[in-house]
Order: sequence, then structure tokens, then C-alpha cells
Amino acid sequence: MDLASLKLLSSLVSPVKWLYALCVDQTRIEVVAPCVKGWPNTLLPVENKQNGGGLLLFAVTSRSRGPVEITRVEVAYATPLQLLDPGNRGFFVGSGTLDDELPFSMSWEGSAVVRSDLLQGFALTARFSPPVYEHRVRISVYARARRTTIGSFTAHGRSRVTTSEYRVRLTSEAVLGLTIPPKCGYTTPQPFLIESEWKGSGTQGPIQVHERFADGTVSSHRVDLRK
Repeated sequence: MDLASLKLLSSLVSPVKWLYALCVDQTRIEVVAPCVKGWPNTLLPVENKQNGGGLLLFAVTSRSRGPVEITRVEVAYATPLQLLDPGNRGFFVGSGTLDDELPFSMSWEGSAVVRSDLLQGFALTARFSPPVYEHRVRISVYARARRTTIGSFTAHGRSRVTTSEYRVRLTSEAVLGLTIPPKCGYTTPQPFLIESEWKGSGTQGPIQVHERFADGTVSSHRVDLRK
């Protein structure tokens, strides 16, 4: 093969590699909100539990074919809305932004994996000041694709930021909670939510637990959380 043919082949391979990397690095992040009948997906409900406040709950998932690692979640907002770390556990940390319209933020940094069949839950305490009970927020999710290479090493794609704007509204209506599609799982890296959901489930009686172990075997059994 002569030099001209090699150059031509190289010029053809480079775009193919670029397109392949672009497809593999897709994160396709989606934010899932609790349900209130008749509300649009861009409206995040906060059930009034504490005299003008409650939990702002949302989950992050992905529509990519492979696993995606979340490395940062940031919620930007403006006063008079107040967003706080539930229980003051230090999970979400407050800071400022360079946006004049949304100058404050609560952010978390760490590692949490999502897939098309797995949601990661997050929560903030939201406090409202009368007479305004609806505010604009911006949720930014920093994520990167994860894939296993030859030799079982884990490789990461480039970090990408998915940003969406929502309206947070205080409501006295019943919030139905997060919708978890069939054959999908839900988890959370947030200690506050882990403890709250465990205690909450404990009042409901027995639950069915499904486990998949490292060797590929599975097990199903009932657990009575009241004991």
C-alpha cells in the first residue's frame, strides 16, 4: 500500500473513530420528578409539611445503553426560596454562582452510577416565604459514560453537563412520589434519604427483597422491617 493510500485510509478512519467515541460517550441524563395529577414534568412539587416547606425530591437516570457515572449534581436558585441540606448532614453544600438571576446553589460531588433501569434519588429541604410559593431553579448533572475495556479495566468518557430548568411549587395536594418503571430499580447515595426511606418502609410491614450477587445468582425473600 503506497503513501497516498495510507493517507486516504487515515482520513476515512478518523471520522469513524470520532463518531464511535461520540456514540459511546453519550450520557443521556434525565431528571425524574414526583407526580402530582395534572402537573407538567417541568413543575417540581414540594408537599407542605413544615409550615411553608418540605422536601424537594428528584431522581436522576439515564437513557444510554451502558452505565453512566454521576459526579456532581447542582441546583441553582434565588431568594426568597431557601434550599438546605436535609438534616445538615453535609451531603449538599451551599455556594454561589456567576448567574445574576440564580446566584445561589446547593451541590453534591461524589460517584453514583445510573443506567436505563436504575434511578438515583436526591432531596433538598425547600422553604418558601409568602406570598410567593413558586420559584425557578436550574438542575445541572455532571456525568460521564463508563465502559469496561479489554482486561476488565473501567474506562470513562468525557464529562458532560446536562442542564434543565424547572419551577418548584409548594402544594397542599398529595404528592404521589417518584414513578419507578417496571423492571427498574431505585437507590440513593444520600444518607438522609437512606435512613428516611428505611424508617418509612418499616411502618408498612413485610417487603419483598430481590438480590443479585456477584457470581450472577439471584435470591428473593421477604423481610419484615417491623421486627
